[in-house]
Amino acid sequence: MPRPGVDSLYMKRLNADLDPKSPRYGCIRQFGDYMHGDYDLYAIVPFDDPSTNLVAYDIWYDLDHYRGKYFYEVQTALKAGFGGIPMVRHGEQEEYKHCDEAIDIFWPEPYGKITVADGLNAVEELYRTTFHGRRAANDATRPKDVGRFQRI
Repeated sequence: MPRPGVDSLYMKRLNADLDPKSPRYGCIRQFGDYMHGDYDLYAIVPFDDPSTNLVAYDIWYDLDHYRGKYFYEVQTALKAGFGGIPMVRHGEQEEYKHCDEAIDIFWPEPYGKITVADGLNAVEELYRTTFHGRRAANDATRPKDVGRFQRI
């Protein structure tokens, strides 16, 4: 079913297996063929304090890695939900910079809804209004010390 803000051709090419009886329930298909990859988190935004972005710097596999305060907690919960398969493999996109893509927003209970911010302008508007001025990280604001959180 097409969702507001998501182009219908995209939805025809990519969709999820939504049959709860399917052994591949929740898996992504392209033109009917199953795909495999990782899930990219855009941001983990605390509902009670959406404007605060705390970022830590780590080194993973000899690469610079940035993550938010709740990354490991959410990564662990999602891995359990995916039957132990590590489908979230790196920190959130907002710890690098905003990007010009459509992002699905999964709201917490009691809302429990999914909405879409389609493109850079929509993402920036979401951050400016709903997230009360929350900022994404950039080269100048990212922390330099391993393991220490820094407010962005």
